[in-house]
Amino acid sequence: VGDKNEIYLFVDSLLQNRVTSDIVTKKFFEIGKELNFRERIDELDFTKVVLGTGFEYFDVLTIKELAEKLTGELVEFTNYKKYINIRLDNTLWKSKYLELYKGLLAAINLLQLRKDLRVNDVDNLNELYKNYTEDYYKIDRYYREFFHSYDMGKSTEINGVLDKLQHMISTFYEKEYLEPLLNVWSTHIDKKDKLPQQRDFYKNHVKKSDTRVAVIISDALRYEVGSEIKEKLLKEANTKEISLTGMLTSLPSITSLGMASLLPFSETLNFDISERKVTLKGIDTRSTENRENILQLEEKESSATTFDIFKNMYRNEQEEYIKGKKVIYIYHDTIDAIGDKGKTESKTFEAAETAVSDIVGMGKLLSSLGVVNIYVTSDHGFLYERKEIEEHDKLELKNSYSILGKRYALSSERYEEKGCITLDLGGYYGVFPEKNQRIKSLGSGLQFVHGGISPQEMIVPLIKYRSGTNSTKSRKVNVKLKESVGKITSNISKFGVYQLDPISIGNKVVERDVAIALYTLNGVKVSTEEKIRLNATEENKLYNFRLTLSGTHEKVLLKVIDLDNGDILDSKEYEVNLSIASEFDF
Repeated sequence: VGDKNEIYLFVDSLLQNRVTSDIVTKKFFEIGKELNFRERIDELDFTKVVLGTGFEYFDVLTIKELAEKLTGELVEFTNYKKYINIRLDNTLWKSKYLELYKGLLAAINLLQLRKDLRVNDVDNLNELYKNYTEDYYKIDRYYREFFHSYDMGKSTEINGVLDKLQHMISTFYEKEYLEPLLNVWSTHIDKKDKLPQQRDFYKNHVKKSDTRVAVIISDALRYEVGSEIKEKLLKEANTKEISLTGMLTSLPSITSLGMASLLPFSETLNFDISERKVTLKGIDTRSTENRENILQLEEKESSATTFDIFKNMYRNEQEEYIKGKKVIYIYHDTIDAIGDKGKTESKTFEAAETAVSDIVGMGKLLSSLGVVNIYVTSDHGFLYERKEIEEHDKLELKNSYSILGKRYALSSERYEEKGCITLDLGGYYGVFPEKNQRIKSLGSGLQFVHGGISPQEMIVPLIKYRSGTNSTKSRKVNVKLKESVGKITSNISKFGVYQLDPISIGNKVVERDVAIALYTLNGVKVSTEEKIRLNATEENKLYNFRLTLSGTHEKVLLKVIDLDNGDILDSKEYEVNLSIASEFDF
């Protein structure tokens, strides 16, 4: 046993070393071809395949098998997640297959929500709004995450492995989720004024603040993307307090109306549909300069700028810019800039990833400049479907309109259209598709749309983020090794580690990834290594594991090491006396 352990640990150390791992994996591939390793691996039980290390084929087979299982009738979501986490811990090809594994995880999360989806059981707008902002938005998020990873994973040799799963997710998203959700939502949309309104934002939040306020407004940042921004700010930034709520846009859910609604004097808003112009107090709201003028009419010490201009300032220029300011509006445009063009709309979800990174970075920058109150919101959301929009998904309107978009039509006269709902918007009428259809109109781009009445288009995030020098970042869970007699009497020994506190968003306690192994007193690893993700929601959670010791030693150290930063979190010294076990070895 000792000789086998020595060989195993030696090879394992070579595989974990960045310098030698490429050489070793290539050699394994050559050896594997001679031994017909694929046929041998194909014969293994799947639970053994997910534990494999030395051959890339373990990843190929795991991904193919999980993709196939997810499209079947018998699904074991918890086990599938466990298998993926095992692969991500063990595989030497993590960078190559990471996006495919992430795509599988997103699919699992989405399909888990599918089981409990009961949209048609809701009969009022308040309940549907609550359900969307608490649960349903996650379906949009996992749909986005799946397709982003699906696109990113196309560069691998197993391109197409998720195609069947992709078709299944697309069909569910369109037929079982969007169609019933939008049908119920549009039925009750006339009660929309009873919900939180975007036009009340300045009055209810900015005006009431007793300290300086910065507002980041990101074009087409829908609610589900806002949820990711909130999570990342909580985890990465100095956060005193953070919350995510929703607001309903004005209609149609377009940039000109949304941007104006977030300014003061929104009660004076006038939308001249003949000139396609929105004014507040008679001022055109289209330019950043004019928006600043409107802000200054309410609060003299206000300013408005763009994300790129502020970000590209030198630090001393940023400090000077915010000096003495009470209200700062920063306009960001990534999602709409990419999604609203036919040639680039397929990159919408990639743009959403960029937007999250941009806004989290800006939040941390503003905090470092001493801004305590920060809001993140948007002018409107968006509806996006990866499928090709076919003719039967398009509505041809029979009347003439002043403004005709892909998801709305505006007129001074009231018209009724088949498959649409008509709303009195105060001074003009709006015609909107009841479901997820597009209106036939000029212009390219059909997958990414906005202007309509769907929750995805109308519900925008409102993140309230309070920060300061006394704030604390999220911390990882604490760990402690389980007490034991301090002796090792067998090559294979059982140990335990406690996760002392539960993960908690409210208490800003997050998960921790650790590696545990036995080392000589000089720091040389002499056992197998166990990697564990500590993410339990209860305190004092015990994780049991076994390690295989190699070589002859008098004493060894059991160490728990944080995988992110290499810190030793806990350690315990053990005496080694393998002869005790051998005396009873019959």
